[in-house]
Amino acid sequence: MLEDDRFWRYQSHGLALFFTPDRMQVYRLPLEFESLVVVGDRVHLKPLLSLFFGDRYFYLLALSQNQVRFFQATGSLLHKYRRLIHWRQQQPALNWGSLQLLNLAEERLVGFIRDCDDQRLLCLFNLSPETVYQDMTCFPKCVPTGETGFSDRTYHDTLEIPPFGVFFGNLQRP
Repeated sequence: MLEDDRFWRYQSHGLALFFTPDRMQVYRLPLEFESLVVVGDRVHLKPLLSLFFGDRYFYLLALSQNQVRFFQATGSLLHKYRRLIHWRQQQPALNWGSLQLLNLAEERLVGFIRDCDDQRLLCLFNLSPETVYQDMTCFPKCVPTGETGFSDRTYHDTLEIPPFGVFFGNLQRP
């Protein structure tokens, strides 16, 4: 990465790097941040929360080995948390499922599949301030979960996810 001229030539205002023993995730961000290095067994996201100030919706995803927690914020925060927690508790894969990280062509998206006997759930998160598009032909017969708190649109085989938006879809087993 140090010698990658193209990478350094096309930077945004901020940069977040997340490393695990077998993976590196890089995100170009629209705000400048104070330089910070954190080493630990958890991802340090607190500096990124400034991306979400204002009246815009934002989503916070908390992952652990035992559970996934997802939060949406703005407006009546308490109401939204309650609705989201209720929705999450209704999703078997988010409560008991295994986790498969996806390697997506669109670098501004983070995605994974949660899988259990009762449900295969595709979870996509747009971490950028721009709308992104995901080719859904690699996820045939994916049906949106119907959770009304998220805004996304599908055009034929292309999914449009708004800035800092999310998508949840049920996948049929192969």
